Amino acid sequence: MTRISLALLSLAFVSACHSLTPLPVPSSSRGIEGYPISLQVTTRKNTRRVLHYPQVIGDSLVGFRTKDTTDTNGRIAIPISEVASVADRKFSGARTGFAIFSGVLAATFVVGLIAAIQIQNNLSHKA
Repeated sequence: MTRISLALLSLAFVSACHSLTPLPVPSSSRGIEGYPISLQVTTRKNTRRVLHYPQVIGDSLVGFRTKDTTDTNGRIAIPISEVASVADRKFSGARTGFAIFSGVLAATFVVGLIAAIQIQNNLSHKA
């Protein structure tokens, strides 16, 4: 298996462990519901950004590009009027369990297929 395919497979399993829960679009008066650590924000121009430690400041939704920074260089501000939707990304135990089960099932299938091919090759060489 190549490194790229292994990386893509790992990314699929990691992303399978999370789900997006839609939240109401924040407003200047009510703020963000539930105080999430990170939000996926979709703008009216259909661009998506992840904001970490989001908060409403004035008429903007403000957050940081990564969880590891609180410096102003990583700060993002999106006018609330341009926000189409927001979603909270949460860990999902059910999706994680299904991803693990699927991975084990796929690995078992591959091992069985390789074993069947080896047996077939051994039988054809003996004949």
